[in-house]
Amino acid sequence: MTEKIDKISFSQLVKPLTNTQYWISSILFSLIIQYFFVPSSFTGERPFFLYFAWVYSIYLTQSIGNSYIRNHFINKYYSWEKTPIKKLFILLTFTVFYAGLGFAIITTLFIKFIFSYSFSKALSTATYGMTYSAFISLVFAFIFASISFYINWQKSQIKAKKLEADLANYRYESLKKQVNPHFLFNSLNVLADLVHEDADLSEKYIHQLSKIYRYVLESAKKQTVPLKDEIDFIKSYAFLLDIRFGTKLKIDIDVNPTIDEFIIPVSLQTLIENAVKHNEVTKQNPLTISITQKDKFIILENNLQLKKTAIESSGTGLENLKQQYEILSDESILVEDLDGFFRVILPILS
Repeated sequence: MTEKIDKISFSQLVKPLTNTQYWISSILFSLIIQYFFVPSSFTGERPFFLYFAWVYSIYLTQSIGNSYIRNHFINKYYSWEKTPIKKLFILLTFTVFYAGLGFAIITTLFIKFIFSYSFSKALSTATYGMTYSAFISLVFAFIFASISFYINWQKSQIKAKKLEADLANYRYESLKKQVNPHFLFNSLNVLADLVHEDADLSEKYIHQLSKIYRYVLESAKKQTVPLKDEIDFIKSYAFLLDIRFGTKLKIDIDVNPTIDEFIIPVSLQTLIENAVKHNEVTKQNPLTISITQKDKFIILENNLQLKKTAIESSGTGLENLKQQYEILSDESILVEDLDGFFRVILPILS
């Protein structure tokens, strides 16, 4: 399970404002800016409400415009996780450009048409104020970018811990599943009958059984194993199943792994066990399982002949396998329920 965080995270403190909070804070912030840049409007020398409308219009256009640009363009195409430097550069560049342009347009319109100054005076004032507007926006953009980066970094850390916990859980479940009493009980039952019939085959059976348990124990702490090792393990597992089921079950393996190909340990065994568990395995209806390789994928396919009495299943085996591929690869497992066949395609890791 993911470790719980007892202290309040920074992202919990920085929450989006409600509509009421936004409008109240925008008015207060505009009044502060107005007092700082146009103090005479508070003493009656200049019209207070006209200057407040000017400052407030600048604040709204800057706030809403920058927020729109961030949410609908920058955040959509750039990620803090994948391209943090590029996103920061684009964010600051667009913020400064929009801040200067927005300030210039609003200021020019107010000074020309509201305060009735000449156009040259309006343009001069707008140009002069663009520097301040761009600087203020740059400072706030950097602050909010830092906050956003920290929040996303914190989320990625929590996600990494969860994935690590899921990985550990998968390994544990896989190991537990292989050495559970049911599997051992069936194996020993087959061996008990075999001892009286064929001593040489019994010896080979014991050897293959020991190879299975040794592989499971050795690979339990590994994220990936060489595909060759997994195939050798599956051949040992298939040998045990062949002794147990005879002609009722057929497993064909056509894979030629190279030294640089890897796979998640006991992944193929999990899929074989699922196929045997959920399908009829009889002389009248033999179960055929094929394991083949195509390019960078391993394909496991079996004829679909589900048992009439449904077997209770938690579904954790295949689901855990999917989660492991999400952790270790950009490729994902493909599951196909075709007409009369069930197919699972596993990407080969490198």
